Amino acid sequence: FQLAYLAAKGGVTFAGPHLCSDFALAEVDTYMVEHFWGILRDPAYTLRVDVPQATARSGRIAGTLWGGNLAMLCSLLGTTHLPKIDGGILFVEDINEHPYRVERMLLQLAQAGVLERQQALVLGDFSGYRTTPYDAGYDFEPMCAYLASRLSIPLVTGLPFGHCPTKATLPVGALAELDID
Repeated sequence: FQLAYLAAKGGVTFAGPHLCSDFALAEVDTYMVEHFWGILRDPAYTLRVDVPQATARSGRIAGTLWGGNLAMLCSLLGTTHLPKIDGGILFVEDINEHPYRVERMLLQLAQAGVLERQQALVLGDFSGYRTTPYDAGYDFEPMCAYLASRLSIPLVTGLPFGHCPTKATLPVGALAELDID
């Protein structure tokens, strides 16, 4: 819905914790609350994250922040509901998607020309999958390394966003800066 709205109307919406699940817990995560109120109160709010993997030189990138669930994003390819964002910062997350399927979806975005129009790709939480002996060690980190070698844009992992207990609130459609250092 957020991406279709962004494609049709522009503007800013927020993606993050859910009222009925995240904020209804007996103990609400303090990080989540801090960043939720921080981004709602201050348009220049800074979210600092120690990322485990960044395949880019240090630098600052500015562009429209957009994205969301990877499978939903891929389902919008070829429709009028996929926003046409040039020079953006694309963030994605998913749950229960095996690394080879995440790779396939990200390569689909690349082959459709979506990634080449972006300045960076930021990966959020990709949990809930289970590898098997048939995977021969092909887990999330090797998949990210492979993708980074094929993409012409920086790939950053570790964004606290998605189906995880501690998540940030992101202003979808807002001008954002990504400072890799």
